Amino acid sequence: FNHDNEIDSATFKELCQLETKGFCMDKWVAAPTPFGIPLYMKFSTIAVSVLAAKDLIAADKSILSGRETSDPYIIIDLVDAKNQSEAGQSWTHRTPVKHRTLNPRWTERNSVEWRDVNRPFETLALRIRVFDADLLDEDDPLGECVLPIIDLDPNSDSFKHGVRSSGLPRANAIAAAAPGGKWGLVRSVSMKIVETPKARELDEMRKAKQRGIVDAWHKLEPSESMLEKARSEGTEVPFCGKVRVRTWLKKDSEGTGAPDNMTID
Repeated sequence: FNHDNEIDSATFKELCQLETKGFCMDKWVAAPTPFGIPLYMKFSTIAVSVLAAKDLIAADKSILSGRETSDPYIIIDLVDAKNQSEAGQSWTHRTPVKHRTLNPRWTERNSVEWRDVNRPFETLALRIRVFDADLLDEDDPLGECVLPIIDLDPNSDSFKHGVRSSGLPRANAIAAAAPGGKWGLVRSVSMKIVETPKARELDEMRKAKQRGIVDAWHKLEPSESMLEKARSEGTEVPFCGKVRVRTWLKKDSEGTGAPDNMTID
């Protein structure tokens, strides 16, 4: 069967119904369908890059210094938006381990780009899980968050993340006034521009937004195993920190690639 063959009206109706769910009929490939006809799907692109995390839980204690720390790494994957089960594809990525830090930064190019996403954005979510790497024991969970893809789409009405389009300070200005000749008057004013880490971060987010990239901090929540451990030990649920992630989405992209640099400028 190929696109040159004739199809009956019932089959055409089924194809049209599938088209409204994210399929199209302009090409054919050998893919199973409910009625046994090869079908081509619209492919979208989702690109993700983990930039940093902060205020993570300390899972280890340094033998040399006695300082509490962790060796964090992050696993990101696409899951079903309703039940967080696997979405049916190998859409997963793991960052390198950052040793002995609670505020890791990933400056290397560790982004992942999935160009074969064949499901509507409304049905998918981005799951982010943070772990502490251990040599001998099982890796400890440090927190996680689940972000519906539709909330990361700047073109969606439910878009929730990212910086505002205006009103972002590029730097903090500090004015130092020299003593004047008369009381209450200022003879000269010198202005020194100091770029604080917060201002630099906001500037990075704004530059990313200009390229269609969503750059935002997301709060981490304790995993089920962390909650169960806290209940069994009678301790409070810890604050898990935050993770900074860049995302770029393109619907029906036919394999379109993301911008060249998904990492920090």
